[in-house]
Amino acid sequence: MGMGKASSTTGSAFGSFIRSKREQLNLSRGEIAELLGFSRSFLDVLETGRRGCDLDDLPRLAQVLQTDNRQLARVYLAERHPALYRALFGEEGIEDEDNLRPVQVDDSHWRLERLPRRERGIVEALIYSLDELTRGLQESREQRGKAGRLP
Repeated sequence: MGMGKASSTTGSAFGSFIRSKREQLNLSRGEIAELLGFSRSFLDVLETGRRGCDLDDLPRLAQVLQTDNRQLARVYLAERHPALYRALFGEEGIEDEDNLRPVQVDDSHWRLERLPRRERGIVEALIYSLDELTRGLQESREQRGKAGRLP
């Protein structure tokens, strides 16, 4: 039970989410780790918030935990990739299903430069692409506005 408490004290919404879903299924960390092909110690660090997983692992994790892919991804992105979360979802918080309270996106805990190189590259590419898309849409709107003003 002591390990479960560690997850709460880290303030990791993602770790708490994983632990809560695992406990709802009445499965041990070892059982979930085996289903995922992770080591038990890796699942421990996920639940305590000391480390994140690869983005590619999220759909499999959601399937094993019998939870919604989008909800798990939003919790993960809000905590681990706040700039990407904001680019995709704006400033809105996410609802914590178990505690029914908004989970705020906070980039003071996990910074882009602290991510593994592979994840950092993916996130930077997504942010750049979203920024370019936003600029393109803005320019398109401006051009349509100017075209409507011509005599």
